[in-house]
Amino acid sequence: MRISLTNSKRHYLFYFVATVVIYHPIKKKCLILKRSSQEIAHPKLWGPIGGKLEWEDLISHPITRLNHNIPNWGCVVEQLLRRETME
Repeated sequence: MRISLTNSKRHYLFYFVATVVIYHPIKKKCLILKRSSQEIAHPKLWGPIGGKLEWEDLISHPITRLNHNIPNWGCVVEQLLRRETME
């Protein structure tokens, strides 16, 4: 497998994938969903809720602080998981 920055898409140089487990303590059950057959990774398999953080998620939110000139976005992962749960 070759990784080439010249062939990569501008907004897809990396993926940040997050997963959330929704657990019902009284029923002692977790929510799992079947992945779409259109998915590239693990189509038609069962798993917890999750999704990819995209450039638009960062562009649409202000930088909350700089950590040695590295931008940090507060609560972006939490918002991603909330969005994926609602979907």
